[in-house]
Amino acid sequence: MTELVYVSDSKSEFCEFDSRLGHQFKKKKIMLQHIQNIKWIGDLSLQDADVLAFYGKKSEVVLEHGSGGSTMIFAQTAKKVYAVEENDTWLKLIRTRVANLKQNNVEILSSLNFADKVDLIFIDGHTSRRKDFVLNSWSLLKDGGCMLFHDARELTNDYKNSSRFITDTPGLPLYTASKFRVQIEKIEFNVCASDGLKSNITVIQKKQQPFYEDWHKKEQRPEWSYGSNMNVVDKYLNGTEE
Repeated sequence: MTELVYVSDSKSEFCEFDSRLGHQFKKKKIMLQHIQNIKWIGDLSLQDADVLAFYGKKSEVVLEHGSGGSTMIFAQTAKKVYAVEENDTWLKLIRTRVANLKQNNVEILSSLNFADKVDLIFIDGHTSRRKDFVLNSWSLLKDGGCMLFHDARELTNDYKNSSRFITDTPGLPLYTASKFRVQIEKIEFNVCASDGLKSNITVIQKKQQPFYEDWHKKEQRPEWSYGSNMNVVDKYLNGTEE
């Protein structure tokens, strides 16, 4: 199967390029806002690439499940990228492509041996391993951060990972929303690119945890007025406690 990639040769033009045969195809004028200065988007659709670039620009640290065109985009937009790639052949290829971009902000890992907090997680690895990756990486996502799911329009094996369904939407984002529902701010399916067309990406945003302040102390209440010592409270209510 021939792999077609988009390679930019200017700020606003991309060429379709057959990376295996070395053939260059017709140039396309690109009007999408967020990929104007991106040199390489791989085999992603222009809308998907635009959405990833938008979120990458807002992120300092990105964690990926799977690597490819998304890695190239995040390398050019985020400050630091960690890509977990389990396929050894693909891992070597992506390392070469990142080096060709002259980017030194990408670290490609063979497993999720990782403990840092991240701003963005992109789920696009092998479908049979996506659920476990989501469950193991959710705690690494900062409050207010986003988890992005690729192939959000496809009827794939992701359905097997979910107990709930929405027409034409894979189950894994819904499973995630159900699993971590009290921590989720919002979920958006097939988010629009800057040209107004829908992408193949679903976004779940993690909720900012509210600041907790002990109102008893804030209101300077005496300790005996709250808690479990109800005998003292009763004495106060009866007028026998000062």
